[in-house]
Amino acid sequence: MTMGRPTGARDQATPRFVRAVADGLRQRLPQELRSFTFTGRSRLGQFAYGIKGLHYEVWLHDTTGHLEIGFHMEADPATNAALYDFLEDALPWLKAQLGPSIELERWDRGWCRLYRTLPLTDLSPELQDETCDCLVALILAVQPLCAEWAADQPPSPTLESQSRTALGVAAPRARQTS
Repeated sequence: MTMGRPTGARDQATPRFVRAVADGLRQRLPQELRSFTFTGRSRLGQFAYGIKGLHYEVWLHDTTGHLEIGFHMEADPATNAALYDFLEDALPWLKAQLGPSIELERWDRGWCRLYRTLPLTDLSPELQDETCDCLVALILAVQPLCAEWAADQPPSPTLESQSRTALGVAAPRARQTS
């Protein structure tokens, strides 16, 4: 494998690979989790369930030779920090479900991510299948945790009613004062 920016056929195959992962994901996920929004850009695919800035991601890092599969928290800093703390408490369980290579880290701009990497050797059907399998496992583990977390959060611009509905969570009721 050559490191560095891909050229020619690899440049053209990369968006097709990302799109094929999205298609495979829709086939493999349970019906109730197939309604994600997909955004694809050359070496990057994002899969979102309604909360702006929170999404699953497949990112092909050609320069380092790895493929990242993760859950990215790129919302406002307060939302990111609160969800990070919640996932940090669940990290032993997440590692038991997803394997010891899953990592949770704070990143730049107040962003955070829960991710793992695979070697990026070629864009084979086998790598596509492995990527889909890892992403399905990640979504099945993390999405219920996100719903649990969102149910306990006060209203905010990031957690709008439609976002909560996308997670399967009712909007919190306003507190009544006596």
